[in-house]
Amino acid sequence: MEYKMYHYIGWVALIGSFVTGALIIVAMPDLIKKWVTSTLKFLVVILMAIYHLDLGRYMKRLKEKNAVTKAASSLEPTTKCRLLLCSSSFG
Repeated sequence: MEYKMYHYIGWVALIGSFVTGALIIVAMPDLIKKWVTSTLKFLVVILMAIYHLDLGRYMKRLKEKNAVTKAASSLEPTTKCRLLLCSSSFG
């Protein structure tokens, strides 16, 4: 579910934000003259893009961590059986 939200909704929204912003600037270049509001808007969009990319990196690390955890948990029952067999042979 997170994959679909990130790739199919998040990327489209991010690209749409940049395209819409560029089209507004092309259509109304006098908005750049109001540097306070335009600077704040650019800053918010850039922070949103950085957050989106950081979230993607975090999701990738989490996926790798879950894969390692699943692999380790699949080996765990056999390891416990071996330990039981070793300890019972000495006891």
